[in-house]
Amino acid sequence: MTGVVETMSRNPRFRARAVARVIAGLRVPLESEDAAQAACAKGLLDAGMAPRREVALARGERLDILVDGVAVEDKIAGGRRETLRQLERYARLPEVEALVLATSRGFAWGPDIDDTPLEIVNLGRGWL
Repeated sequence: MTGVVETMSRNPRFRARAVARVIAGLRVPLESEDAAQAACAKGLLDAGMAPRREVALARGERLDILVDGVAVEDKIAGGRRETLRQLERYARLPEVEALVLATSRGFAWGPDIDDTPLEIVNLGRGWL
């Protein structure tokens, strides 16, 4: 896992891709966002990363997971427009250098939101 940790120390886009790769390889439960968030955090921890869950930041924002400047948003339900607005808010936070959207729904954005790197992970693929 040294390679993942070394990659995590450089470019925000590379960090987001490393986080997304770990999550993409997991079988994440899709019955609730809390269950998905717990599985993603455990998978990141098992990969040698240091995820923090439910991170409260300025302006009342609460990130599902924050790992080395990468905000992970687990989205099982909710509309695309609402999700995009949420990611745009996160992209403006100084603590967020990159974004990963882990979702059970089809989303197509990127590669950036407001100049913040974005990776999208389809959680259903882990079950294939």
